[in-house]
Amino acid sequence: MNTLNVYNLLDGKTLCNIFASLIVNKINQLSPNSKTEISVINVRSFFIVKGITNSGIAISPSEILQEFLKPYGDEKSNSVRVIDVILYNTEFNNDYLNIYKSYDKKLDLELKENFNFLNTFIPENLYFNYKIDYELNSIFFDCDKGYDEIITKNLIKKHKEFKIIKSDFSQETYISDRLYGISNTSEILYHLLLENITYHLFTLGISKKLNFSLKSNLKYDEIDSINCFFKILNNNHIVKTDWLESMVLDVFPFSVKELNDYFNIKSYNPIGYLLGTEKPIWENLSCSKDILLI
Repeated sequence: MNTLNVYNLLDGKTLCNIFASLIVNKINQLSPNSKTEISVINVRSFFIVKGITNSGIAISPSEILQEFLKPYGDEKSNSVRVIDVILYNTEFNNDYLNIYKSYDKKLDLELKENFNFLNTFIPENLYFNYKIDYELNSIFFDCDKGYDEIITKNLIKKHKEFKIIKSDFSQETYISDRLYGISNTSEILYHLLLENITYHLFTLGISKKLNFSLKSNLKYDEIDSINCFFKILNNNHIVKTDWLESMVLDVFPFSVKELNDYFNIKSYNPIGYLLGTEKPIWENLSCSKDILLI
């Protein structure tokens, strides 16, 4: 872990994920059971929303984001600019599972802690982002003009051992994670499953880092723990990797029917988690007893 990028909930990848989730929720509200796959790209001066949906009801992404930003001030809400290139009434051809994900326990914990720290300043209208460079023992930050001194003082209080340096992030580009841009259909169940597996293995101290590959050439409703291709690609665990793979396949649900029952996907809404006000759905479910028994 060399660098940790931390962005407040109204900027960077965090806002992309919130925006993507709001769009998916709106489409599902107007067209229940519709299938949607979108990405949100933030180029700082405007957003690009691209993707497809089989819904025939068009929405206004600009209005959705403006409504979300209103509680944070008219300036933020009124400055929204969105290029909308969503294609409606479009059928999906790609219906196969192919997910690769990496997790780092230490990185995840530090990111969560720093994200919560950043967002404590939002009620004071202090918006800033920063990058922790562990090799240089430095923190590079960016903020609105005129707030450099107060942000520097707060970062020094939080990170006394780091050198604090003002920087410029205005040319950076961010894109939403796939988890937040797809509707509540079969694929999202497997993204949530990997999050849930990771939560258990980290909490029980079995692993500190996890690299997963989960894929299948079968239709989603045919997948189960026997015929899917599930691999843990790293070896630094307290048990042998092949044993750990076998245990995961034995304990966790892998069929769409089982996963629907396990997660209650119809009630899934990640907005609270993204805002830091709720626990994510994958932390509310426990297979710990089964794992410890094995």
